Formats: sequence, C-alpha cells, structure tokens
Amino acid sequence: MIVGCLSDRVGRARIEDGARSRAEWLDTFADVLARVCDSPTGVTCVVVGWVDARGVSPTHVITELRRVFPAVPILGYCLSSAEHLDDLRRMAVAGVHQLLLDATADSRSVVRTAIETSRRQCAATQIFAQIQDIVPTKLHPLVQTALENPTRTTSVAALARELGVDRKTLHNWCRDEHFLAPRDLLRWSRLLLVAALLNWSGRSVTSVATELEYPTDNSLRIAIRRQFKVQPSAMKRGGVDRAVNAFRAHVARFKRPDRGIAVA
Repeated sequence: MIVGCLSDRVGRARIEDGARSRAEWLDTFADVLARVCDSPTGVTCVVVGWVDARGVSPTHVITELRRVFPAVPILGYCLSSAEHLDDLRRMAVAGVHQLLLDATADSRSVVRTAIETSRRQCAATQIFAQIQDIVPTKLHPLVQTALENPTRTTSVAALARELGVDRKTLHNWCRDEHFLAPRDLLRWSRLLLVAALLNWSGRSVTSVATELEYPTDNSLRIAIRRQFKVQPSAMKRGGVDRAVNAFRAHVARFKRPDRGIAVA
C-alpha cells in the first residue's frame, strides 16, 4: 500500500491514478512515520508533500525513514512554482528517491514511472550496501550503474555506453581485479534487483520482468530457478537474503584458485 501526507488534492488523485490503487493519506508526517513503524512490510511507497497540515517540513520524516526503514521508497511531490524551490531542495537533500512536480505529473505514465523508479532506486541502494564489501572498489560504478539503470543496461554493450567506455574496457577492469566477467556481473546485478523487487514490493514476476525488460516473464522464472534453486514465488519471502547469499557463494567459487571450469 502507498502511504502519504500530501495536502494537494489534485496531487493525491494523480498519485492514485498513476499507481492504479488507493493510497492511505494522513494529515501529518508524524502520522506517516507511525504508520510505517506499525507495518513496514505493508508499505510499498511513501509519498511526502512539501509541508503537512501543521506546517511541518518533510525533512525529518524523510531522514528517519531512510535511517530506520531503508527498504521503503520515498516519493516527493511538490508544486513547481518559484516559491517552492527551497522546498524542492530540502526534499532532495533529505533523500527522497524521486521528485515529482505538479507541472509534469499530469500523465498517468509519468506518475507510474516515478513510483517504479523510486522503488528501483531504493532497492538498488539496499542491494549494493549488502554486496559492496565483496565487489572490488574499481568495479563499484559498474555494479551501481547496472542496479540503478536496469532498463538502460540490458547488455554489456549498453552498460559500457552508460559508463562512457567500450566493452573491452569493462572486460579489462574485471580482468585486472580478478573478478567476474562483465556479462556475469551484469546478470547477477539484475537478478539481485529482481529479488529485491519481488521480496520488498510483493510484485508479480510478470510485472518485474516487464519493468526490467526481460525478454519474457518465463525467461526470468527460469533464471530464478537456475540461480536460486527455488520457485519464483519463494522469492517473496526472504528473497533478498537468498539472492545475496547466492551471489556471495558464486563469487567465492569464482575466486577459488583451483577452479577449472567456466562460470555458468
């Protein structure tokens, strides 16, 4: 469920229309924080406006949500007039995952994209935090880019373009660090993101496959079964831990000095 505090009625309607679901609207940011504390796993996205019914800024609730509930995506909504520029800056600095302006939110697809992007960015940040210790520092930008821009990095060539280099450079980076090849690292990055979206948002495999531009939902189901040894539905319960542990095991096998077979 989407939970939010937004005084603008038009904005509320646009959010619900874009999400294709009703949202729970509360009067204050304190109420939003309390609601998330009560049921963090039941909240798929938090929407914050530029001020609540008491005239309080969203800065504190954004900061607290990022600190205590890092898996909950936060979408900021604000008017685009000049007098609200400071409000926009405050929300951005505080750490909303996406900002939506009233001037551009008049399309269902724009709102839906903003919500989906906030969820992906939130998931990407959390996944990277759990694997960065085993990824060489030089390869952090590669993994972060793959996690944060999955629709623009569906192939090694696309990932190289996103990073402003060529494919050979990516291979050289991975070879120099004695790490997974770019194709393998990209495949795992995408599957880790899949696990996060399935686990934390309760999405269907079909919707995640469509969002991340897998060829078909069946191809994603097969990949999940192959890499994680479970049915896709099982990823909705503890899927992130399962995926991260599988990735760590995969890296450990790759680094064994006696490995004699190619990485699958």
